[in-house]
Amino acid sequence: MKELLPNIYYGTIPAETASQNDVNIYMIHDHSQTLFIDSGYDTRSSLHFFQEVFSQFHIRPEKTILFLTHYHIDHTGMAWWFDQQGIDIYMHEKEYEDARTGLARVRTEICRTCGLHDAEIGVLKNRVFDSTDYRPFFFEAKTLRGGELLQIGPYRFRAVLLRGHTRAQLGLYEANAGILFSGDHILKGISPIVITEGIDQHYLRTYYRDLSMVSSLKVRYLLPAHSRILTSPQEVDEVISETEISYAHLCDTVKQIVKASARPMTAYQTVLKIYRRTRTAMRPALGLRQYLMTQKVLCALEYLYDQDQVSRTILSDGSLAYHY
Repeated sequence: MKELLPNIYYGTIPAETASQNDVNIYMIHDHSQTLFIDSGYDTRSSLHFFQEVFSQFHIRPEKTILFLTHYHIDHTGMAWWFDQQGIDIYMHEKEYEDARTGLARVRTEICRTCGLHDAEIGVLKNRVFDSTDYRPFFFEAKTLRGGELLQIGPYRFRAVLLRGHTRAQLGLYEANAGILFSGDHILKGISPIVITEGIDQHYLRTYYRDLSMVSSLKVRYLLPAHSRILTSPQEVDEVISETEISYAHLCDTVKQIVKASARPMTAYQTVLKIYRRTRTAMRPALGLRQYLMTQKVLCALEYLYDQDQVSRTILSDGSLAYHY
């Protein structure tokens, strides 16, 4: 790991498969205490990475904390290993709850809400959400609610809510140095997936609100879990603006598809229109990318409904359908 700022180190764990992303790992280390932010995927690369870091820096587990920004597997994958070392793990109480139930929800309720049929859900289970690919989230965690302070060396970090990508993602903000560890909230060149799992969750509206909060902090160093580090308030604001424009464009595209349809549209039917494919033609390609796009579209549809720009119907199978 390389030193970015005094006592703050950075390294990247490379992706092992095409469906993964490189993961940025951060460490605050002052020789008496150590704080890691996120733990990457549960992979050989991750295990080797952390074993090397622990050896190189002579890290003592009893003086170490793992802070998990949110429950997704590219952030919590190695939490089991930290737990085995006797290291205290911190995450938001809602994220800890979702870590234990998330896979089951994705494979049943969320797919159904988006309008996927049984055959399509079966494809996703086999290709993406096979439980054998996910080590059970059976680590112990100390739960947070936001606002808590973590003192490591010269830094005094406050846990701040960065909602939208998940319902209770946390970042760590250091006001004096202007540092924000932001998880997946703001990513250069990538529009984070704003998760929507059901009706009236208002996650895109909440995401916009927390983006504005970050802008008001005038962050000097924004350290994300993926993509490159941002090093000025102006750069942070530029990426926030790019993200807002991206979602505004998606909402407009989705609205035009719903407006042009003679029948109510589910999120997945809308995705098929965006990709210009039929259900049958999409099935051989159906995977994580298409599922995440369906989540983004559901988020956009719910936002449009929030803004009274489309109407919504709950179908007999539990899926949500929208019409103009």
